[in-house]
Amino acid sequence: MNFGTWNVRTLLDNTDSERPERRTALIARELGRFKIDIAALQETRRAGEGQRKEEKGGYTFFWKGLPEEERRRIHGVGFAIRNDLVKHLTEAPTGINERLSTLRINLAKNQQATIICAYAPTLDADEDIKEKFYCQLDTILSEIPKEDKIILLGDFNARVGRDSDLWPGIIGKDGVGNSNSNGILLLTKCGEHNLVITNTLFRQKNKLKTSWKHPRSKHWHLLDYVITRARDRRDVLLTRAMTGTDDCWTDHRLIRSTMAIKIVPKRRLQERKTRRKMNTQALQEPSKRALLQTTLKDHLPTEHPENVEEHWNKLKTSIITACEETIGYLTKKHQDWFDDNDKEIQQLIDNKRKAFQTWQRDTNCAAKKKIYASAKAEVQRRTRELKNIWWTKKAEEIQHLADTHDAQGFFKATKIIYGPRNHGIQPLRSSDGTKILKDKTSIALRWKEHYQNLLNRSSNVAEETLSQIPQQQTRDELAALPSLEEVSNAISQQKNNKASGPDGIPAEIFKEGGPELMQQLHQLIEKVWMTEKIPADFKDATIITLFKKGDRTDCGNYRSNLRRENPRKNPCKPPSPCLRRHPPRIPEWLPPLQRNSGHDLHCSTAPRKMQGTKPTSVHGIH
Repeated sequence: MNFGTWNVRTLLDNTDSERPERRTALIARELGRFKIDIAALQETRRAGEGQRKEEKGGYTFFWKGLPEEERRRIHGVGFAIRNDLVKHLTEAPTGINERLSTLRINLAKNQQATIICAYAPTLDADEDIKEKFYCQLDTILSEIPKEDKIILLGDFNARVGRDSDLWPGIIGKDGVGNSNSNGILLLTKCGEHNLVITNTLFRQKNKLKTSWKHPRSKHWHLLDYVITRARDRRDVLLTRAMTGTDDCWTDHRLIRSTMAIKIVPKRRLQERKTRRKMNTQALQEPSKRALLQTTLKDHLPTEHPENVEEHWNKLKTSIITACEETIGYLTKKHQDWFDDNDKEIQQLIDNKRKAFQTWQRDTNCAAKKKIYASAKAEVQRRTRELKNIWWTKKAEEIQHLADTHDAQGFFKATKIIYGPRNHGIQPLRSSDGTKILKDKTSIALRWKEHYQNLLNRSSNVAEETLSQIPQQQTRDELAALPSLEEVSNAISQQKNNKASGPDGIPAEIFKEGGPELMQQLHQLIEKVWMTEKIPADFKDATIITLFKKGDRTDCGNYRSNLRRENPRKNPCKPPSPCLRRHPPRIPEWLPPLQRNSGHDLHCSTAPRKMQGTKPTSVHGIH
């Protein structure tokens, strides 16, 4: 694996600076050029904690910085992890503070490694700040299990020198220059934890060791390090500075370390298929509708098992197979202003890189410096121009959709302009707030605990009050089996372009499936009615958590959306016979949304509506 450390100066997109837009996209392409698997980034300058996925760039960025209200300029650490590796992570990166972040990965042979991203205070910082940083680093190192590998990456603003006799086992014989006070602090900490600085282990030219050039003296220094346990030094094949790196508007070079270790792919006990959206737009063509009905007629089963669950699964499989053969699935098209203009932007960056390397070979040549400055300015000018063109076209498209009252297209186009989506694992605090949960299993259990406490509260309503609720007269006619006409009317009243349930079959398929499908659905509903047993697909709910504000690790700072089918959305899910025969009178203190129809709970907003109202219970939430 290739690990990297890079002080990128910023990941912010500031239109007032000399840097072009979308720093994450620029950094991602440069990391990809040098085949970096995991990179530690310093001086990210992004406030708070978050992540961003660059689809075409191939990396997901995680960062931790100061809170939004603190306006200090230089701060922030983070990781850039290859997208195909993110899915194998069992824990999310954990931001300790604006100077330290950690990541734990599983390796081959049942080994683990803890990766630390560090950004140490500068040489002229207060001694108290330096002492606080190294105390925090010492705490992190002490808490790492002894059997774990340690990969410490970062900009330590320190020079460790080349006196290997004074610091045996900590630095090698191939260091650079002399040490300074910050370097002594780093060397001392490495000695306490039996660590070795791998930058000093390999004999190579000085330009392949140094990472930063002093702006006044023009001397090159080594400030960015890759540090491991001394016992694991054989894992490190080579650590060097990448002199061919594009400057990316930063004064630090990328340091790459190649190690003989490998991440173990995460095992899946059961293959989990991603549910895809069916191309229901194709049903607007009469020929497609006719083809779907014909194909369904051929695939629908003629005999059904007695068990309701098996009956529905057999019918569901037939419907999905027919849809795949006729209308197919929607293809997801990634849209982003940077990625849509990737080819032209990449050509501009290549020209700038060539001009930069030409000038670096002769830094005293004013003409070459001018050519490089011109190429640099052209990247900035043209990328912002391309961005404005893309945004203008997108604005005209959205305006047209609004003028034509195409609500679905309007909201779909609006979602695109928000840029790359955030993906990955979001750590949570334990219920007592003392521990940060980072692995998926613990996070899932924490959400389960949260919703069990939120949705299954004990009722404070007195039994005498319930007995005083007047009961309506039993309507025996409602106990009759639903007719084919009732089922047909219920299906025709369903709305289009709505999210499908766990089965993945949208309402449009039922509406356009033809009389044969209608007859099959009617038979299923009759069986459900008689047996009073409902298939699991009709009972399961998907909980969608939407972050509001505040601390992302607190479950209480999320608004919850429970996507669960109810009798009004799916004709296959009628209310039970007892509810149809004995419709109860609902107490006036219940919120209108829960009193909606007298027999069903609209779950999509139940959690937030229940807070501050009379407690109720919702069971069967999965």
